[in-house]
Amino acid sequence: MAKPRTASSRTPRKSTSNIADLSSVAHALEESGDTAGAIKLYRDWLARTDSPDAWIAHFNVGVLLNGANDLAGAEESYTAAIALNPGYAASHVNLGHALDRQGRDLDAIAAWSEALKLLDATPNPDQEALRVTLNSLGRRLEALERIPEALTMLTRSLAVQPDQEIVLYHLIYLRQQQCEWPVLAPLPGISADNMLAAVSPVAMLAISDDPALQLHAAVRHREPLPLPVMPRFAPVAGYSHGRLRIGYLSSNFGRHPVSYLTAELYELHDRHRVEVFGFCGSPEDNSEIRRRVSAAMDHFIRIDQMSDEDAARAICDAEIDILVDLQGHTAGARPNILAYHPAPVQIAYLGFPGTSGMPEIDYVLADRYVLTEESVRHFSEKPLYLPDCFQVNDRKRVAAAPLGRAEYGLPEDAFVFCTFNKNTKFNPEFFSAWMRILARTPNSVLWLLAADEGARENLVRYALAQGVGRERLIFAPRVPMARYLARFAVADLFLDISPFNGGTTVADALWMGLPVLTCSGRSFASRMGGSLLNAIGLPELITTSLGDYEELAVGLAGDAARLALIRSRLAANRDTHPLFDTPKFVRNLEDIFLRIAKTESGHEPASPMNTFDVRPFAEREIVFVVYAPAFHRTSGGVYALHAMAEDMYAMGCNVGMLAGAGMPGARVPLVSLEYLETMRAAGMTIVAIYPEIVTGNVLKADYAVWWLLNYPGHIKGNWDGSFDWADRVIGFGPELGRSGRCDSTLTYPLYDPDFFFPNDAIPKTEVTYYVNRIFSVAETIQAPVNPTCVLNPADNLSYRQLRDVLWRSKVVISNEWSGTLVMARLCGAPVIYLPSPLLSPEVQNTVEHRLGAAWGYSERNVELARQSLGALKAIHQERKATWLPSLAREVRTWIQGAKCKP
Repeated sequence: MAKPRTASSRTPRKSTSNIADLSSVAHALEESGDTAGAIKLYRDWLARTDSPDAWIAHFNVGVLLNGANDLAGAEESYTAAIALNPGYAASHVNLGHALDRQGRDLDAIAAWSEALKLLDATPNPDQEALRVTLNSLGRRLEALERIPEALTMLTRSLAVQPDQEIVLYHLIYLRQQQCEWPVLAPLPGISADNMLAAVSPVAMLAISDDPALQLHAAVRHREPLPLPVMPRFAPVAGYSHGRLRIGYLSSNFGRHPVSYLTAELYELHDRHRVEVFGFCGSPEDNSEIRRRVSAAMDHFIRIDQMSDEDAARAICDAEIDILVDLQGHTAGARPNILAYHPAPVQIAYLGFPGTSGMPEIDYVLADRYVLTEESVRHFSEKPLYLPDCFQVNDRKRVAAAPLGRAEYGLPEDAFVFCTFNKNTKFNPEFFSAWMRILARTPNSVLWLLAADEGARENLVRYALAQGVGRERLIFAPRVPMARYLARFAVADLFLDISPFNGGTTVADALWMGLPVLTCSGRSFASRMGGSLLNAIGLPELITTSLGDYEELAVGLAGDAARLALIRSRLAANRDTHPLFDTPKFVRNLEDIFLRIAKTESGHEPASPMNTFDVRPFAEREIVFVVYAPAFHRTSGGVYALHAMAEDMYAMGCNVGMLAGAGMPGARVPLVSLEYLETMRAAGMTIVAIYPEIVTGNVLKADYAVWWLLNYPGHIKGNWDGSFDWADRVIGFGPELGRSGRCDSTLTYPLYDPDFFFPNDAIPKTEVTYYVNRIFSVAETIQAPVNPTCVLNPADNLSYRQLRDVLWRSKVVISNEWSGTLVMARLCGAPVIYLPSPLLSPEVQNTVEHRLGAAWGYSERNVELARQSLGALKAIHQERKATWLPSLAREVRTWIQGAKCKP
């Protein structure tokens, strides 16, 4: 194991030639692989010397023993170094690491605290040592839930070095736990934009209701990881088992909401249809729910001590047909297991109520309320819709006998609002609404949870600022599950929160007969409460604005008869409606599993352009990397790039997209430069596929695959310094061909002659940055065009989503000629090309409203377009495309003609 990656693992400056010479020899032994010899050399010297520099030798032995995983020995050596020289901070830092790795949290904190005291007393401390010490303390204090102290350490660390995104990531989440609002308040050297970019996928669910931002956080969180492009463990074609093998992957098989929700699911699976496997990434917690979950599985396999690759191999060896990931981006997630594709079909479910952004995951389980048609476009997974409610629930949950209100610290005669969601879901908007509800409801209190004293004090402070006294907030301590469930029996109304609704908590309240008021938004997470209420027949408790939420809460609190009627219906519906009909849920889920296993065989073709068999390439030691430069990622041609990469990947090629160049919804693994270096070191050949993605350079996946198959010997060498990570570069495009950097005779098949025309024939305007503006037009067209659907690169559609829109389109009109229009033709949609200066001001305004950017409609642009009309018309006629000026009569006539009839 390598030395710790901290400044404190460096050898201290030597004060005598003896220790300097000794360290040089020891270092040479270590470099040659003889660590034991280096340790012996130091120990022999220590046994014979009384040098004042002996502490240096002890320190260096500690570093070597730590690297050899002898943690007790490292601890002993660092302790000896400290005894001889207690003022050297690095010894305390490294001692803390050795203790931490032995699970001795408090001892590690004590060692790091001593190091921090020494560094703070130094006039100009080593900034790297200070940063490492602060981060070590922050990380361990957070794990011990000493949140205010952890926040202090991480804030100080960011003052030392602001560009630590992972530290910022944790700081934001800790602010959420402490209800320290606004959680994205800037710090010195860190802007609000920097803060937003560092938000974790889980934290983003509570910060923003925008599904696009949630997708961005998920993809950004995933991209830095080096994902394996190969091998793909599971066969694409799947298996042929008598019973379907379903694997559930989770690090939360224990005291966790996921286990409390799913325990009965495993028990009720029909063993004639499915065989149930649990792949457990969490250590034994000796809980009753852990025993129940493991007993419900046909096979319960511990993977918590396995590497990601070994865990993926264990899943593959079990020949799992469908792997259900119950983790997503939550704590304990191991996404690299999924990157190996250990199962032919991989599904995201329950643990993370948003998109994973992971190309390795094929599907997400949802219902049509919680995942709307608008939000699907911001999911990298394809939805599988359950008929009633996305969430499974356990009917065996048992509550303790409720206590009296006084024993909970509640007023006997008050109206009790409660909210037992975690503090990380709280936000100032909803907390302010709760305070207004209390102010408008005489003799009422809010019963809620608080992570610790710091969170309690912050919430009380916010309440006082809005004129609500401390006595109106009643804080509930943590208690075991049965006692927690009993609490709901003495409350009057549960107040859900948005945009991160309660899932398990709302289900618990409804199970215990307590009405729940929720507020639905746009995102999956903000619609969970509404999904549960619909499934139990109480849609009237769903609101869609903060104002309606507040009014309904006050109204229910003031109308005892109405609330009693709702309680009565809730009690009656519990045993008759789908929410708690777990057997029906399991049957529906198994039907979905059987359907996708049968029809997909583990794979849905990436595009309709899958023509050539590239399996021979999979046997070669070549990794193909498709690369799209950042300034080209808004081009319609990027979709064609992904079509090519997905075809190759689906048919067994070792292909990936360079991390940072990928698109939401891609089914091709992302690879980092570090991973590519590892592949090269293992003897693999890295081939970069680099097209010029500019308007007119049309790329068809089947042509690209054909070219790769037929001209593998003609791949030119590295021609561009920006591709120093690649051994070979495949390039195509007119500029590359003319420059001689690639063989122009071999680039021709990459162009579809029916759809390509030269770039210089396009009249240039100031709007060419927006390369892909398409209009899907209905039968009735107003002069000159009145689009029913407007698409643009900012929509971040996945390849499949764009393809689906194009398949539905009766005609496609665009101001740009791009790869997207080629896809429209391949999807059977007639195409009209209109130079953007000739579009009417009405259409300009439509797009301006959508993009927030003007198109620049001007007389000069119109004149430029008119000068090129003859050339454009000739090119389009020659290429069998259709050109029309933006004249209302001709457009309407053309659309109503035979060419556009279904």
